[in-house]
Amino acid sequence: MSYIAMEQNTTLLYDIDPMLDDIKIVARCISIWKSHPAGKPNEVWSLDMVLQDEQGNRVQATARTKEVINKYRLLIDEGSCYRISNFGVGENGGKYPFLNHRYKISFFRNTGVTRI
Repeated sequence: MSYIAMEQNTTLLYDIDPMLDDIKIVARCISIWKSHPAGKPNEVWSLDMVLQDEQGNRVQATARTKEVINKYRLLIDEGSCYRISNFGVGENGGKYPFLNHRYKISFFRNTGVTRI
């Protein structure tokens, strides 16, 4: 798997933390899907993806509001690399976390996503 060389001032996914300011990452979207509420297959509840950096670290990223889902669902493609900034970092909680990472990423309306 070939990645764009790590840029200066970017954070590896292993090192993301809610206490860090102005985090920028470079990662490949290795999987992307829409989640639906139970019994409502035509209603999109969230846009979820798995991001992987050049060292193989993985983190889940999620867009939850309708506005944010619509903004990113056509912009992000599985297999492509992106420079991502201005996002939230929160605990990867729940009874069955999707990935073994302490945190997960939340996309906002002003999250910067640039294909590289």
